[in-house]
Amino acid sequence: CKVQQWLKLLHVTTASRATRPIAASRPLAASPPPPRQSMAGTQWPRGPPLRPDLVGHSREQDYRFSSSTEVPGPQRPPVGGTSGRSPAHYDSRHEPSEPSVGSVDSSQRVTIQLVTDEKLLSDLIEALRQIQRNGKVGRFGKYLIANFMFMLVLLGIEIDMSSMMMSAMTFWDYNVPLLRVLLVFFVVSFLGPLVIQTLAGGPMEDSAGNAAGGRQVPPRRGGNRSFLDTLTSKIHAYNPHGGAMEPYHWIPGIRFYLIVKESYSLTDVDAIFKVNSLSSFTLGVYQIVGILTTVVQERPINLYVKVNIFSQVLNWGITIAYFATPISKWMGNAANARTLSRHFQGIANYWAEQQAHVRAQVMAVDSCHREETQRRIVSLKKAVADQIVEAFFGGEDEDPERGQVRREARAILSCMRDQDMTELLVLLRDQTMASIDMSGGL
Repeated sequence: CKVQQWLKLLHVTTASRATRPIAASRPLAASPPPPRQSMAGTQWPRGPPLRPDLVGHSREQDYRFSSSTEVPGPQRPPVGGTSGRSPAHYDSRHEPSEPSVGSVDSSQRVTIQLVTDEKLLSDLIEALRQIQRNGKVGRFGKYLIANFMFMLVLLGIEIDMSSMMMSAMTFWDYNVPLLRVLLVFFVVSFLGPLVIQTLAGGPMEDSAGNAAGGRQVPPRRGGNRSFLDTLTSKIHAYNPHGGAMEPYHWIPGIRFYLIVKESYSLTDVDAIFKVNSLSSFTLGVYQIVGILTTVVQERPINLYVKVNIFSQVLNWGITIAYFATPISKWMGNAANARTLSRHFQGIANYWAEQQAHVRAQVMAVDSCHREETQRRIVSLKKAVADQIVEAFFGGEDEDPERGQVRREARAILSCMRDQDMTELLVLLRDQTMASIDMSGGL
């Protein structure tokens, strides 16, 4: 009987290549011994297992065979085992199944969840960036050029007036009556309109709800509102028609107040360009006449005359750019863009501050303040997620189709980590700043 069992066993092991679970019964008396513990590192050739419907053995052992060599090797017994049962009672219910979610190690579950959240959120952020790239959102190079031009206009006006003062005595000494008359005439032509505009222009509202010298809206207290309201109080919709001209717009030296001013506005840009244009048409014309007189009378071209030549090239170039290009519009929008950019930078600074506070409170075991800070962090995250949905996903939550997409987007954004906040703030900043500049127009 034993010989027949072994013959059947050899026949099956050479025909079957699939691994099957083993049901344990009574061990055979002549079964090969298992490998010793010292041979645990041995690499055994793998083969099909013993057939449980043909022969029983111990639930602790499993003997594998290759097609030509019979080699014992350890194998994990089947879950539940069949010890004490005959081969006739074996059925497929004892076969091992795929590991369920509950059987997966906890560290693996955490890793899978992290990778899944990272993939979903990264794909969403990249899709939103692609939308902005397609709409040419986030291209703010012209505002950098505009900021440089604002500095250049200030420099041009100061050089124009300085060169005028330096060369006035030189042209006066030419003893040409026309030059002396023109000097007085153009000085009055320059100062007169500015004084009239400054005195008679009156206070003009240069932004929505914020007249020149108007009252600032006080920030509200509580939660995230205090600091964020302070940031919001600096944002205004500036009047594109400009505002009142102030003395610091045209008085030499005092004009440098615009450099130390908290933020120049559209009114400042418009006023500076107007002063530069008026300077070119009055003081600049006088200097051109003086330079031509110097050349015609073959007088020496001293340093003052050279400075006049450089000043006229610079200032007439700025004047032509003001009337022939949209640079003044860019400069006015650059003031708004810089204000908005600083606003979102303030939000990022506030976010970093809250992160630092909650870390310090954890170290100090300050549970009372930690809960309040954590509540602010959660509130800010939710507010940013809602703004992302409103900015990029149209429709309403009640809409059967669009509402489902919006809810799915919120579900993905609920996986937001702390380091993702900066990327989402950049998306909101670019989306907001893109609303400033309108294509075309004058």
